[in-house]
Amino acid sequence: GCYINNPKVINMPPRASTPACPPLPRVKRERRKQARPGELLALVGRGMQLFAGGHPLELVERCDWVLASPGVPPQNALLQRAAQIGRPIIGDIELLCRELKQPLLGITGTNGKTTAVSLTGHLLQQAGFKPFVGGNIGTPVAELAKHPEHDLVVLELSSFQLETSPSLHPRVAALLNITEDHLDRYPDMRAYGAAKELIFKHQTTADWAVMNMDDAEVARMSQRVKARVLGFSSKRGHWDRFSDGALVRSKKIVVRLDGQET
Repeated sequence: GCYINNPKVINMPPRASTPACPPLPRVKRERRKQARPGELLALVGRGMQLFAGGHPLELVERCDWVLASPGVPPQNALLQRAAQIGRPIIGDIELLCRELKQPLLGITGTNGKTTAVSLTGHLLQQAGFKPFVGGNIGTPVAELAKHPEHDLVVLELSSFQLETSPSLHPRVAALLNITEDHLDRYPDMRAYGAAKELIFKHQTTADWAVMNMDDAEVARMSQRVKARVLGFSSKRGHWDRFSDGALVRSKKIVVRLDGQET
């Protein structure tokens, strides 16, 4: 059958108001929807060409760049052909980054991304901000184009999305953990970890990197990032591997910034 994975990218609805962030603690993920004939005809009516039953390789020779769904592996023949002839392969996150004016907070990791993103959006809203919460969590980033009232953007980012977002530059980037996953797509854990590390690629000393110091691989990455590191740990009661951040001491959360504990 034919499925529409992210219709918001190709069919932007008119402007309307929307809640600033999803409710807590429950998050509803959108599932892909089977395309209806009327929807496909509507796309054709807007000047789009649809191809079914395969991926004609000659398509990439007539385009400037390829917008790929994160779930399409790089081994796909059409994407390989695009790479061979120098066509950029990007995702919807990259389209957002090229036009984004608001500060971006990006969160990635093998586990806990959805919870962390939802909680971050909720806390920012309670603090008086108007955050847009989306990305891999379920709300397409194209929705942001309809709602300029948002003053911050909080995104859940998968390793697949990071690979196709060369302009990504989060003001704050968080890496929660790295555990064995997606080895059907990556040859080994080193390659998977490298994809996760892309979230820090364009950060500078003016940015912040929030990193889990209880995860050995994440802790090693913290030595390479350019951004200012805010570590966090639930196992360490002293500041041996990071100078600023949060840890648990005597069952209490201790926060330190610029050498001052609170």
